[in-house]
Amino acid sequence: MRYTYTIATSFSSGLKPSALVNEINAAGIGAGEVAVTDDGTDCVIQFNASVTQSELDQVVAAHAGQDVQDKMVKLYDYVNDPRHDKTESPTDINYITGLNSQLFPKRTMVQGEVQTVEWYSDQALTDLVLKADIVYSRDAAGFATNRQTTRCWYLKDGTPHPDTKVTVKDYDAEPMAKIAEGKRRRGNIVNHIEANVAGMLLATETGETQAILDMGRSFMETYNTEINIFISASKQNLYTVTQADTAHPWLDNVIDGQGTTIRQWVLAECNIWGL
Repeated sequence: MRYTYTIATSFSSGLKPSALVNEINAAGIGAGEVAVTDDGTDCVIQFNASVTQSELDQVVAAHAGQDVQDKMVKLYDYVNDPRHDKTESPTDINYITGLNSQLFPKRTMVQGEVQTVEWYSDQALTDLVLKADIVYSRDAAGFATNRQTTRCWYLKDGTPHPDTKVTVKDYDAEPMAKIAEGKRRRGNIVNHIEANVAGMLLATETGETQAILDMGRSFMETYNTEINIFISASKQNLYTVTQADTAHPWLDNVIDGQGTTIRQWVLAECNIWGL
């Protein structure tokens, strides 16, 4: 099937062929079987499958009147890239080392696993540019077998690009990497607990700030041996002593409307064994 539209009348803001391809595919017609060419005057849409004129007209009508700028990927604003069509997904751009301006990350961590990293253009974390979702697979012993990362780029209109980039790290191919990942995960847990408990104490205790922070430091100092064994050998000592502790009464401070205590939160974070 071959359809032709006059750019000047069908597209009020100009046409980026790949942007229209994305919209056609998103509409579920001719998915993966459409090619768009643009000679400056006409837009020729070629299908390898049977598509009715009315189906295509609906997609073209949705595209008409849109600002092409809105369909450009935000990440291109932070890299010197010669490509003309900035509606394409920037799969080959390293957003850690390949940008000319810093992005600001917001990480979501659960039990030492970074599960989401959102990259923003501003320190206030309001303008989302890129999001990475991370999923770990683990064996019965708790060792990571692989880590899958799915990256999604955001357009200037605030919507996600339809394309994503998925990469997989295979820990089974690197036995030493399994051990290193486990130690890093447990170190993350300890750092996460230390940082968040400080905030919980400040929110639930009264008095001089330094004295309140020292409460948390006392806990870390008291159980320094258990913490180190937890990180290096994945032993349950830290869980056990936290469960039984009576020297730090603030562990039973309530931190939310559901009655969760600091102790319960700490135990949940370090319980990587499913106790």
